[in-house]
Amino acid sequence: MKKLKSVSLIIGMIITFVIAFSCKKKADEVKEQIIGSMKATISSTSWQAQEPIGKVQNGFLVITGLRLVGNAKQSIILTTNAITVGTYNINLLNGTTNTAIYSPNSDSTTTNGLKYTYTAYSGSINVTTISNNRASGTFEFKCSNLASDTIQVSAGEFKNIYYL
Repeated sequence: MKKLKSVSLIIGMIITFVIAFSCKKKADEVKEQIIGSMKATISSTSWQAQEPIGKVQNGFLVITGLRLVGNAKQSIILTTNAITVGTYNINLLNGTTNTAIYSPNSDSTTTNGLKYTYTAYSGSINVTTISNNRASGTFEFKCSNLASDTIQVSAGEFKNIYYL
């Protein structure tokens, strides 16, 4: 009898565990449908925005992902010079208006006073879907700051980002 109660308790715990994790997954899926998602790999480290947003400004599509880590505000800002499906190349030397910016901490500065913001000098933003004021696509870029430090942003993806 005691063994049966232990088995029942273990089965109950397993069911509770499965339900709890299933609900979290469903909640994440609902949040992604409403808010969208944005993630990337930055210098071999996974990065994910907490609440990405989009907007149209002067005919440009601007997608911003913000992540809070302690007091640090990390952000990625992507800008395309149109609001259509397509690949937007980033080439700082050719003066393209497509841009990408990565800021590991928008509130800090380096020791020599230079802003700690990285601007893309090469890469691309690939918008795969535009529908009902929502955008999805991929991105990757190489960027540097004013101190000539460089960072690689790869495997970037934005899904279902709402924009006005």
